[in-house]
Amino acid sequence: MTGCAASSITAYYGNTNTLPSLGNIQVPIGIARFPHDILPVPKDWIEQHYNLIHFTEMPYGGHFTAMEAPVPFANALKSFIKQLKSK
Repeated sequence: MTGCAASSITAYYGNTNTLPSLGNIQVPIGIARFPHDILPVPKDWIEQHYNLIHFTEMPYGGHFTAMEAPVPFANALKSFIKQLKSK
């Protein structure tokens, strides 16, 4: 270990405790939630604060989505775009 764990999480801690509320966002969004992401957000919280039109529980992957699970991510993105176009 290089002794940098604390400094590497400072940004995450700061964002969690200092950012102002965004209010209710009305732009349509899609979420692909990966099981091994750093801070997975509960779906019900997302629905309370965003105009969620597409949600996918991904089978694997984490923080480096495009590298770890490129095919499921691309499929979820295509599905979201298709749904967005139909609105």
